[in-house]
Amino acid sequence: MKAEGYEIQPGVMEYKTNLTIVSKTFTFLKYNELVDFYNYKFADDEKILELVRDIFCFMAPNPEGVEEATLKKVLELLKSA
Repeated sequence: MKAEGYEIQPGVMEYKTNLTIVSKTFTFLKYNELVDFYNYKFADDEKILELVRDIFCFMAPNPEGVEEATLKKVLELLKSA
């Protein structure tokens, strides 16, 4: 069997899982909630969360605008925290 030019092993396309599809819901912050979140003061040992918050506040409408290097830095800092 071939799909888009690639060889597919028999049984791959027929494989069934017990996973269910969960409906996606979106929750939007009201303006005052966003301002409160932006001005929230994290504890000294949670400084990495300030960077995460800034990415959320300024890049949430355009996730493509978050550079890969920035995301890698955040992940590295979270791992070391």
